[in-house]
Amino acid sequence: MNEIATEKTVTTKELAEMLGVDVDTVNNTVNRLGFSDVLRKSTGGRPTRVFNEKQATLIKQAIQRHHNLATRQIDNVSTDLEGELLVQKAMAYQQMKINQLQAKVKEMQPKAIIYDEFVSRDRFCNFRDGANYLHISQSDLMNLLKTRYIYKNNVGEYRCYSEYSQYFTLRPFTLGDKTKQQLMFTIKGLEFFKNKINSTKRVEA
Repeated sequence: MNEIATEKTVTTKELAEMLGVDVDTVNNTVNRLGFSDVLRKSTGGRPTRVFNEKQATLIKQAIQRHHNLATRQIDNVSTDLEGELLVQKAMAYQQMKINQLQAKVKEMQPKAIIYDEFVSRDRFCNFRDGANYLHISQSDLMNLLKTRYIYKNNVGEYRCYSEYSQYFTLRPFTLGDKTKQQLMFTIKGLEFFKNKINSTKRVEA
């Protein structure tokens, strides 16, 4: 006597548990797919939807697309706890991005203050305004700069040593009938000397 093979089926609840989603998600997906020949079986007088292997695969793929889970193996999700962990992971990632943005804003804030309060339209800052920004006297600032960063040329104008050129710039100006050049800070230079002065203060403390 030949045995007739019985097609494997799965209920809505079983499929939801296998995919790690709720029953409503499965039902909504089934309705969206327009299955008209979904088998039903009665459990205690109450009809229950059941799906064959092909239908279950189509439902899984539809849920995967709908929830943008292309990079996640939905077959491996089998518990509500795993779903909760996935949500927690997504929230942690979002918080990390927020923290990175806040850190970037905090990093840029001192440079914005420099630009708004001390830097000219040409993005230069003279030594007097630089001293105000650095909260030291102009004489103390000049003494620091003269130790290794700047010198006077043969006509008495300040110039920087080449290895520190990124921190300074020259701005031409006219004095009487002569054209001169004034050594000034760049924004990067103000940040450099601010960090250096703060570092020295910490060591002395």
